[in-house]
Amino acid sequence: NMEGKLPLAEGNLQKVYDAILDSVAVIADFLRFNKCSKMESSNVFGDKQFEADVKSDDVIFQKLKETGVVSAGLSEEKPFVNELGGNEFIVTFDPLDGGSIIDTNFSVGSIFAVWPSTESKLMGMKGTDIVGSVIAVYGPRTSVIIYNQVEKQVDELTLGKNGWERTETKIQIKDTTKMFAPGNLRATNDNPTYKRILDHWISSGYTLRYTGGLVPDAYQIFIKRSGIITNFTSPKHGPKLRYLYECAPFAHIMEAAGGMTFSPDTKGSMLLAEVTDYQQKTQLALGSKEEIERIMKEYSAQKIGYSFYNN
Repeated sequence: NMEGKLPLAEGNLQKVYDAILDSVAVIADFLRFNKCSKMESSNVFGDKQFEADVKSDDVIFQKLKETGVVSAGLSEEKPFVNELGGNEFIVTFDPLDGGSIIDTNFSVGSIFAVWPSTESKLMGMKGTDIVGSVIAVYGPRTSVIIYNQVEKQVDELTLGKNGWERTETKIQIKDTTKMFAPGNLRATNDNPTYKRILDHWISSGYTLRYTGGLVPDAYQIFIKRSGIITNFTSPKHGPKLRYLYECAPFAHIMEAAGGMTFSPDTKGSMLLAEVTDYQQKTQLALGSKEEIERIMKEYSAQKIGYSFYNN
């Protein structure tokens, strides 16, 4: 237990962060020494489950419950209110993001957002209400990007032999970039706006850095201090990413690091989306300011909106 070593939050939010960091250490250990085996079951979204998904989910729920301050948890594996006994926070998370690439031994990750606990149980809240966010990546090293609530900045922590160490501090995303990661690329087939955006990157000589895993593809933007990741939809290719478990946590931490976010569904920041459903999906663009502004211009210029909010 790394409790008390790195003050990253005030009050009981620190307990939640400690529980998340402890969970990540347990999951990292499990992934390193177990083969990745599929189960017969699927989650409510129809995704095939890996044993690691379920194990990770269980570990996180248990650690959050032990804090005594988390009233409920919702995960991509259990996208409904799971009562945890506390009364101060609600945590939404994707316990193990990257199911389509985990068998290849690509990097995968966990995604967390901490919200204030209210009677509405998140309904009607927006991403702007989030008080804490953590993104973990399990690669050659295990590291997290975390919103440091004490200093109001974004830091990186790396798991070492003696616990967590701060390895990057005050991460700031630059306004310009030449690196892109285009998710749901097949939507360019029948979304001309997305096709124009992609054509600009290619004709301008941008570098493609893309694994197909949301965590490593977005995490690199924090480490390289610039980049753009998108996941847009089209009439034939609908939304895949879940607001509570993937998009909102990333939007919170990206904007905290000086980056920008955009969704055609809100016509602005992804943090402006209102929670109407625990399984709601949305479109995503995260990264360097100039690229997000260019994308917003393209979308505002189009005649037909491609908004498949909450499909």
